[in-house]
Amino acid sequence: MYSPEKAIYWYTTETFLYKLLNRAFRTENIELIYAFRYFIIDLCAQIEQRSHNRKTSDILNLYRGQQIPNEEFDKFKKNIGTLISPNGFFSTSRNEKVALMYAGRSLNQMTAVLFKIKVDPKLKSIICGDIEDITAFKGEDEVLFSIGTTFYIDSIEFNSNLNIWIIQLTSTNDGFERVQEYLKVAENEMKDMSPMIYFGSLLLFELGQIDHAEKYFNVLLKTLPSDHPGIASLNTGLGHVYIKRGDYDRALEYYQIAYNIRQETLSILNPHIGASLRNIGNLYRLMGDFDQALIYFRQAMHINERNYSHEHVVTAMTMEEIGLIYQNKNDFEKALHWLEDALEIFKRVFPSQHPQIAECLGRIGHLYQSVKQYDRALKYLHEELEMDELCLPSDHSDVINDFTRIIELYKTMNEYDQGLKFCREKLANYQILLGENHPRFVNTALRMISLLLKKHEFDKALDLCKRVLVIVLNILPFDIHITIECLQYISYIYQMKEDFDDSLEYRVRQLEMEKTIYPLNHPNIGWSLVCIGMIHYEMGQYAVSLERLHEALAIYEGMASKKKDTIKTIQEYIDRVEKRQIMIRKARAWSPVQFKSRKSKLRRSRYDRFTSREYTPVRSRSQESTPAHSRSRESTPAGSRSSSRSHLASSSDLDLEILKLKLSLTNISAPDMQS
Repeated sequence: MYSPEKAIYWYTTETFLYKLLNRAFRTENIELIYAFRYFIIDLCAQIEQRSHNRKTSDILNLYRGQQIPNEEFDKFKKNIGTLISPNGFFSTSRNEKVALMYAGRSLNQMTAVLFKIKVDPKLKSIICGDIEDITAFKGEDEVLFSIGTTFYIDSIEFNSNLNIWIIQLTSTNDGFERVQEYLKVAENEMKDMSPMIYFGSLLLFELGQIDHAEKYFNVLLKTLPSDHPGIASLNTGLGHVYIKRGDYDRALEYYQIAYNIRQETLSILNPHIGASLRNIGNLYRLMGDFDQALIYFRQAMHINERNYSHEHVVTAMTMEEIGLIYQNKNDFEKALHWLEDALEIFKRVFPSQHPQIAECLGRIGHLYQSVKQYDRALKYLHEELEMDELCLPSDHSDVINDFTRIIELYKTMNEYDQGLKFCREKLANYQILLGENHPRFVNTALRMISLLLKKHEFDKALDLCKRVLVIVLNILPFDIHITIECLQYISYIYQMKEDFDDSLEYRVRQLEMEKTIYPLNHPNIGWSLVCIGMIHYEMGQYAVSLERLHEALAIYEGMASKKKDTIKTIQEYIDRVEKRQIMIRKARAWSPVQFKSRKSKLRRSRYDRFTSREYTPVRSRSQESTPAHSRSRESTPAGSRSSSRSHLASSSDLDLEILKLKLSLTNISAPDMQS
């Protein structure tokens, strides 16, 4: 029978439990981690109790034998002198021979290593305990570490006598102190919500794990009663998720639900009311209703003044958003004033390297870009990227977006060669540190493609795009968004080469994949229909072209936040196709020879290509008018609720599309990104 004081025994006895729990941490499986939450708490508590009961404070020399993938071992070698924190619980032994037994011999894809670990038990962050007396495996002198322990990688050397690599680690408080520094800053955010809900906001904002955050909140919503005080925060969190995905209509729906709940249950000056007002105001800003946004932010500022000091994070965040509104209203001086004041507060209350500071730097950069002070803008955007690279996970979406914005600015400046140089420098760096299968490497290659398109180097762009697609289709987890972006680029390139059959084929593949992840009324679906319609127009298939364009128009006109510019563009395309139909009908009254000559001239009179949209990455194209910086969050960020989709294609449809792509790309050689 299980009981909390037997957590360590169960962890060491039940092999399936040990493997399942560690796999959950290793793969960041939110559902599994949540399912094991009570056992994890019991296990941490028992290890901590044994750590406190340790009778000696002498330095511990511990060992761990392990086989690790060659790619992971290469990362160890490239990161000597840096911090490492194991995923999950960490088992070691006082006996070197026992550890060597677990290490075994190196295989083709695996490297046998022996970790030699020097541990100072007096460090606050070191929570480990001897478990020899309660483990199921006696005689191994096992010492078990709790989650969150950090070490320095001191050295890596090959021991020819033992025929094994030795990795020297030393325990440290550094990682612990950084976490504590952050938690002090976050204390005001955490005090009014449960840690369970706050964990979801960390997934969304600090780790950039949008899908994981959504799954986590879905689990919470199935678990918590409908009258739980965190329900409003969960609706708010769902709004944050949809903001990240560019679905503003649905974000507004859930922000409004949260606001209504808070109005019914809280006092009018409660800071959570202010947070809801800020969220709705920010959303109206993103939707282009700047006057309405300013009304909400002024109400939020009034509540902030009653609850927070001028030096508070929430005050600074509200000031920052007001600055963005004035930027949208083309009032540069007021925008710069609000943004710089916010930045000064962030610098005083946050650690010197913090994502919130980086974001504000980027927003000031975007402001300078909007008034065509490009050199200043570039300086701020580079500062944003450098800071985010230091304080965010390597696969965080903000780091990828930072880089994308810099490349977009180079394109605006017509500095294509400078942009390509920056891409090549980053590619070389990422190839060494992260490997070719890393999202940042792939994103950099995609941005390189966009620059090649600007230079009309279509053959180079097509070759590179297909090679990126090979990488994406052969790595796990499969990234459908990057695949869609590749298909979009390939279709566009074929269109520019006047190979309309291939252009149509890839655009249809793009649409089919989009249908597996978006509702049928999603703007991405709508714009793909526009592109397909205009390809049919190029092919002289005017009836089909009009059909697709009207389908797209219906999607955009049906959106609550109607995109007037896009609707106008589609209507112009429809007018163009209808005029062409009229010209063709008139031409048919001529002789066949005259009609053939006239048709040739009409074909050469190409329509104005929508290049600005085509060069925009798919993940941001879904927010066609989204400002460059929109990491929306509130003072008490939280969770989400599962979304309803009017129609999604089955997973088998997606599998079929992936298979078709793989078959069409089988003859493409290994990628060479430096060309």
